[in-house]
Amino acid sequence: MVTVLVDGWPAFGADVGGVLAAVPAFALLVILLRGWSVSWRRLAIVGAGTIAVIVALALVDLARPADARTHLGRFAASIGTGGAGVTVRRKIDANLHILTSSMFTVLVPILVIGFVVVVNRRRGLVADVQRQEPALRATLIALVVLAVLGFALNDSGIAIPAMMIGVVVPWLVLVTLETVQGSRRP
Repeated sequence: MVTVLVDGWPAFGADVGGVLAAVPAFALLVILLRGWSVSWRRLAIVGAGTIAVIVALALVDLARPADARTHLGRFAASIGTGGAGVTVRRKIDANLHILTSSMFTVLVPILVIGFVVVVNRRRGLVADVQRQEPALRATLIALVVLAVLGFALNDSGIAIPAMMIGVVVPWLVLVTLETVQGSRRP
């Protein structure tokens, strides 16, 4: 909750794409850690909760003076005037531009798919660590969801999963090494 508030709070810049990705990913993490099944009903509740968080943040932003509003407040104010469509189109265009501006963007989906394959293998070191650390699998699944939603819902697009690879892979290596070393100690 703290992460979502810091990311989405208007005084801190109101990162809408971050909130739209984080709320469902964190909710999925809670669902998985609690051992609940992922159902359409729960996903609908998470979607409604995500929209409620965005609306609440937009209302906070709209309460600020017009010249102090972030892009979220300006977007919310433009819904009634028809300007929201222009903003959404501009965000999609920015995402597509980032996606097509470098040949290196082809590597990111390959790396994400490779990460998913490693995480889902039933044998091997990462599989062994996931069995020893039950919360690890739920966390990894939530991180993949966060990366995919961050890519799809953020005007930074492909940069979101690219940055996450740079953080999550070393973290997973560290967790794996610590777990393996810990299991070898008397």
